[in-house]
Amino acid sequence: MKAKVSLTLDDSLVDFVDRQPGATRSQKVEAALRRYRDAWRDIQLREQLAATESPEEEDAETVAWRGVMQEAMWRESVAATSGPSRSRRSRSRGRRS
Repeated sequence: MKAKVSLTLDDSLVDFVDRQPGATRSQKVEAALRRYRDAWRDIQLREQLAATESPEEEDAETVAWRGVMQEAMWRESVAATSGPSRSRRSRSRGRRS
């Protein structure tokens, strides 16, 4: 389900949104907010991980939980930062000249 929202943005932000990939401004703004949310979740996960006890003081359950958090952190980080490369060099990788 989606909700209709009206936004008032600075002209420079509208120009930025218009230059992003996507068919409509709504799709573009939604994609940007999803990336922001994913980055925010990553920060929260990192803060939770950093707040856990030192390895010498952890019990087995905490050690297991730390492993789950680290795995999720790396999986989500890669998903948030990976994507098609715009580099000319990377597009030709694996091709013979």
